[in-house]
Amino acid sequence: MTNKLLQKNCQENMVPKLFIDSNVVIDSFTDRQPHANAASELFELNENGKIQLYLSAVSIHNIYCIVRRYLGHEKTLEVVEDLTDMTEIIGTTKNKIVQALKNNFKDFEVSIQLFKNERLMKFTNLAIFQAN
Repeated sequence: MTNKLLQKNCQENMVPKLFIDSNVVIDSFTDRQPHANAASELFELNENGKIQLYLSAVSIHNIYCIVRRYLGHEKTLEVVEDLTDMTEIIGTTKNKIVQALKNNFKDFEVSIQLFKNERLMKFTNLAIFQAN
């Protein structure tokens, strides 16, 4: 399905905007299986200008805490710095957290991401990839 969306947007000369879950980042930077290759492909597409990746500000702390276990503090700081260069980071508000609490998502992080910002509604494609 993602390939069809990418092809459609390429035909329309639009760069698809994809909102990713923190697990995508963790899988890519720690080579966590079985999704490391697919996650890395997204970052490669982003680097080549084929897509634009968006990430939640809420995810940055989670990413740091988990990736640090694999790579250590200094290398993880480099990863987070790279993320700020290669992605757009979207913040949240109290109101959006309250909205997220009221829905029925099993994954609270995903819930916050979906309800956090009206910018998501302007995306070419809203895609949240979860490894778990």
